[in-house]
Amino acid sequence: MINHPSLWSGASELMTTIMNEVTGNMAVYSGVRLNMKERLAEFDPAGDLVRDAAEIFSLFDDGGAAVAAAFTDCYFLRTNLARLLPPAAVASIKAAGLEFVKNKFSDIGGNFWAESADGCLFHARKHGISVHAVLASISATNERALDVIIEKTQGDEARRLRLQRTMIRISMLEAEMLCTAMSDQLVREADAVRRNSRAEVQSQVLAEIDSATRDRKST
Repeated sequence: MINHPSLWSGASELMTTIMNEVTGNMAVYSGVRLNMKERLAEFDPAGDLVRDAAEIFSLFDDGGAAVAAAFTDCYFLRTNLARLLPPAAVASIKAAGLEFVKNKFSDIGGNFWAESADGCLFHARKHGISVHAVLASISATNERALDVIIEKTQGDEARRLRLQRTMIRISMLEAEMLCTAMSDQLVREADAVRRNSRAEVQSQVLAEIDSATRDRKST
């Protein structure tokens, strides 16, 4: 694989519908609503990103299978999930990853890939899987996409540079998306802790009042 250190400084994205498939649900687990149309209005006012992302997808002779495999291979290696899960679950994860790649490049303005990414982040944290493992796997995915771009644009430097820049913009879009999702999830978790704490205090107070009332009646 070709290394692209200058292109990937600070690049973080999330290609991971995979924990969604493990649980058999493609819903938005954390409840975050990541409106990609609003994001693209700021990231891509001219519409170039949508067009160029679709062009990148057209370069994938296998429909994105190798790009999707770059994520799952890295993710399984770092999490050992391939050994822990039955073959059917592993196959389901791989199929979901491929669907994610298709939507990410061919429908970047849609919410499917964003919600899948959010769901993966949510479940990774919930099940004690390192977020760094997720991000490392995403980096592997984007590196593989860059490999394809370089391979398919030989002799056309202008096109190669344009599509490489598109990959950087996509990764930055997803990095912002993940930061927002993580922040939202942390806020929700903190709110849940506060609600539970208040409920426990109220329950304790009511129990003490009830106990005191019974003591007075018995005397």
